[in-house]
Amino acid sequence: MYKTGTPKPVVIYDMYPTDGHHGWKYISFGPEGKLYVPVGAPCNICERTDNEVYASITRMNKDGSDMEVLKG
Repeated sequence: MYKTGTPKPVVIYDMYPTDGHHGWKYISFGPEGKLYVPVGAPCNICERTDNEVYASITRMNKDGSDMEVLKG
């Protein structure tokens, strides 16, 4: 149940891995207005090369467009 005046959640991007391990993360908007979303690894000791989004930080526009994987 939502409080009066609270907008309903809207999915803006749904292409992240669905692995459950290390999947819960906090998201935040940066000073330039982009949404930053960290993505965990699907295991403790592994090196997944099939998807560059694992163990990374991603950012996108607030409408979900232009998602990019940031490299350290």
